[in-house]
Amino acid sequence: MAVSLRIVIGLTTAFIVLVVASVTLAITYTVSVNAVRDTGERLSEAISSTVSHEVRSFMARGEDDVLALKNLTRVPGVTLPPDHPEFATGEGWALPWRHIARSMGMRVNYTYSSISLIFMDGSLIASLDHQDARGWYIDGAQSARRLPNGTEYRTITQTEFHTVTKQLWDNAAQGGPPPRVVHDMNSTRTALQPLQFMGFRDTCIYFPPSIDTNDVRPRLILYGICSMYNYSNVLLGTINIGVFLDELPRFLQGTSKTPNTHLMLVDSYRMLLGSTYPATALEYGRTGELRQGQNCVASSDGWVGCRAFARDYPYPPMQAVV
Repeated sequence: MAVSLRIVIGLTTAFIVLVVASVTLAITYTVSVNAVRDTGERLSEAISSTVSHEVRSFMARGEDDVLALKNLTRVPGVTLPPDHPEFATGEGWALPWRHIARSMGMRVNYTYSSISLIFMDGSLIASLDHQDARGWYIDGAQSARRLPNGTEYRTITQTEFHTVTKQLWDNAAQGGPPPRVVHDMNSTRTALQPLQFMGFRDTCIYFPPSIDTNDVRPRLILYGICSMYNYSNVLLGTINIGVFLDELPRFLQGTSKTPNTHLMLVDSYRMLLGSTYPATALEYGRTGELRQGQNCVASSDGWVGCRAFARDYPYPPMQAVV
């Protein structure tokens, strides 16, 4: 039976339309998948860039504050404490610096263990966390003085306040007086020794994490020290800062990461500084309780703090890239 040419043409046309539709669908599907993937990659890169900026800004706060203090000491008129007009009558010479150090601690919600300016004559200004009573902060000043016969002594002023309520320390309510914010004269001189490692240059040095010598609650701290010069290039002393590391997990958890993402902060020693993953990144114990390795530091009062190596941290995605 002869097949109608009209039927052949109709079937052929239908087949061509079907093929074109299929190809168009395939192209549309491929383009859609690629568009979704590209959008996801761009979003992932944007989130990663944002989180990286947040982390860098957080970690740079201490360095920024130290550099701000260095710049302030370069303002004309800054001198060694004994050359200040108010030095002879008390600790008024230190009041502006105390206000600055205290405001810096407030700005970071008291996550600095300490901020201090230690002068070549033995005077100092310090704002620091209260080691034996968490939640309390101390700021104070010590003036190093000498009698005509050469005998050294010091005069001290300090204020203790609660970091939340801002109430002042009450000896009756707190069970006794707070510890001194200052050190003896020999300790102050020891604190100036890093200037020798700097070659007495106008520079800064930063140390690997060390452990806070605190019998109540050991904490790992990042320390930095900068030399301090005035406008006339007279060496005034050192600026010192300590930053608590145990605040890092809370900060990392609050960054702009997605809900199912974990963040690990690893330093140049390939050890963790902080992590949002529920596995121990920092571990503390008394001497003899922890197996001490290259990832551990010890304090003079018998505490040990250890950080996990990135290669040993039980998070498979990180182990795949370290």
